[in-house]
Amino acid sequence: MSPLIHEERKRLSDILSEQAALAPFSLGSLGYFRSLIQKTNLPPKQKAARIGGLTGDPGFDARSLIDWADQQGGNPADPRYTTLGALLKELLPDLGIEAGRWVAALIVARGLYRDPALISALQREWHIPLKAPLIQPGTAGAAPGGALAAWDLAASDLGPEVDWAGPQDALELQSFLQPEPDFQDVGFLMRAIQRAAGVCRIIFENSSRVGTGFLIGKKLVLTNFHVMVENPNLDIDYSNELQSNGLQARLQFGVVSTPSGEETSGQQFSLDSAQPVLKWSPVTALDYALLQVEESVTYQENLSPLPLSSQMPLKGNALNILQYPGGAVMQLALSGDGVVSVMPERGLVQYATRALGGSSGAPCFDNDWQVIALHHAQRARSFGVVREGIIMKNILNEIEPFLN
Repeated sequence: MSPLIHEERKRLSDILSEQAALAPFSLGSLGYFRSLIQKTNLPPKQKAARIGGLTGDPGFDARSLIDWADQQGGNPADPRYTTLGALLKELLPDLGIEAGRWVAALIVARGLYRDPALISALQREWHIPLKAPLIQPGTAGAAPGGALAAWDLAASDLGPEVDWAGPQDALELQSFLQPEPDFQDVGFLMRAIQRAAGVCRIIFENSSRVGTGFLIGKKLVLTNFHVMVENPNLDIDYSNELQSNGLQARLQFGVVSTPSGEETSGQQFSLDSAQPVLKWSPVTALDYALLQVEESVTYQENLSPLPLSSQMPLKGNALNILQYPGGAVMQLALSGDGVVSVMPERGLVQYATRALGGSSGAPCFDNDWQVIALHHAQRARSFGVVREGIIMKNILNEIEPFLN
């Protein structure tokens, strides 16, 4: 557990005092804090002492309670929680989406739950993406001098051919994976949670294909062209196949694992029955498909479009990917300096950030959590696994009319 910084204390106190101010008149601020403390699994003497110190001033009581709980450290009555974690556990169910996401991010980043099972349950409830697994240096399968993703050991060629313009030395390629952004940064993790809500898994009723997509408008989802067709490299007119496959597509947001290891389907939507695919570009060009989702997706308050960047990626900058690797649950692959090469004239960016089959169509973010590319391909080389995306600026030039 790491102590809260000033900004975190202030925001948490503000959230708590706002909840107290919204309490029913019959309960009042004093009654709200008394009830919240009583519901925790803290030792009875601690609860009695804190209740006895309440003043009825929501701002003062919120600050005092947060400061006290943060200083206590562990919870003697239940070591699965810190004292502050036990308090926030009871606060979370009362919060709205944005405040709840922030508190959940705080719990994970600051280690306020000490039981891995509780952290997993929190990740499922608030759709906190998992970090891509690593094989640590010195273990079987790790590249000399650096950590390697477990995914890389089973990586296969996916998507279009990659004309790699980056380094062809294993150590140099691995260097682009260091350092990773800090998951203890609450703001960084909060933005990851916000963005994850707009990323979906794409499955098909008539095929075993699977991919990733993401909301870019109220009813618009972007993915790869090659996710939407069986054989994307033929010299044919794909119009009918795209529309037909679009009717068979199902978009699943918030897919998570249950405690038994099974998966939920999350929130599932079909595409528009009249025109499921609005615009596309083949794999020989920009490899994208713009999908139109059924009307019901607009009624979901927890789903919001991702912000798209028209800025060109820069070599050596961050590139982070939210994806459904292997068609499994969502994971977040991080690289603080993952961009290896940028080819603006071809609309391509190449990177070392990790991905896997099922990740085609995933959004690639900079460290400001703006979408800078659409992930579309990977190739295994003798020196490592290389990956490539379509620069978002180039795609925006073609789909801008649909966004207005």
